[in-house]
Amino acid sequence: MKIKLEYILKRNKITLKQFLEKNHINSYEKLCNYCKEKSFIVCDKKEFDDILPPKKKEVVFKKEVKKSEERPVNISQKKKVKRSSSRKKQASQPVSGSNKWR
Repeated sequence: MKIKLEYILKRNKITLKQFLEKNHINSYEKLCNYCKEKSFIVCDKKEFDDILPPKKKEVVFKKEVKKSEERPVNISQKKKVKRSSSRKKQASQPVSGSNKWR
């Protein structure tokens, strides 16, 4: 048994636009496929186009970067920390047979 998509939207108290955003649907074909999987009766294409008008082809201009404007790449930007010696300093020991220290 198929249920109208409009009924589902009213029952969930959401709009068609919210439904499309929530389900990541951006074309009428995707909406039709979704409704077919869920056994819903899809809305008219006119209703869909009123909510999400057809996308225009956007012209994207790439900005050319001159080599002189590029920043040099640093291999390591961390501060170098000198490591302390891993050897322990030897404590002064008295010389055997006398009270003198080394």
